[in-house]
Amino acid sequence: MRAIKSYKSASKYLDDHLNGYGKIPEKDWRTERERLLSERSALVAEYYDLNEDVKNVEALRRGAENLMQDITPERTTARAQGLDL
Repeated sequence: MRAIKSYKSASKYLDDHLNGYGKIPEKDWRTERERLLSERSALVAEYYDLNEDVKNVEALRRGAENLMQDITPERTTARAQGLDL
């Protein structure tokens, strides 16, 4: 009894979601799946490239900030002594 109810439920679901197809459009679905997987792979590769670029830029920014902190005390000390650099 339960199997019949499950079959009817699955049949109704397929009828509602097949958009007029008589059978499951497996070839179209596989083609779309392959397209989406290749698009996903391209996006993942782009993400990793951008992530690496962000890491490099952050390292450069930290280095520049460290240089600015090293330079700033020397300039303030020189101004306090009356020297202009």
